[in-house]
Amino acid sequence: MRTAVHRLIELLTEVFEEESWQAPLTASLEGLTASQATWKPERATNSIWMIVNHLSLWKEYQVARLAGEAPRPSGWAEKLDWLEIRDTGEPTWQAAVERLRMAQKQLVIGLATRTDADLARPLPGGKSPLYKIYSMAPHDAYHCGQIRLLRALHGVPAKPF
Repeated sequence: MRTAVHRLIELLTEVFEEESWQAPLTASLEGLTASQATWKPERATNSIWMIVNHLSLWKEYQVARLAGEAPRPSGWAEKLDWLEIRDTGEPTWQAAVERLRMAQKQLVIGLATRTDADLARPLPGGKSPLYKIYSMAPHDAYHCGQIRLLRALHGVPAKPF
């Protein structure tokens, strides 16, 4: 019998790296250079690179919460999220993509060690992990769509799926 944990892992994995109703996030990043990842159309607020960093930040936070970390104080993300990219070199871009892959891997590993009952139990100082983790897949899919749109606007469309 498939548990809720297994279904959640399948969903997160599908959105991240498998073709389904939407393009996978990893495929949407393939072939991008650092220059392309930092590009923003006029009046846009976020680049692809900024979106990648945003996704990594929130996956890492969920991993920390699963490990028992208390909720961070209100406003903590404002100092770390949606920051302009200062070092726009190719190695730094590749490191950002790898950070996202590692955050996803750690999230899946953290979930795989849990039972359905674990995920239903509130974490220290907050709600059950299901509250945010179930929203991670649509969060990835939403930002994947933004990435694909930014690519198309910049003239470097992702491969069709």
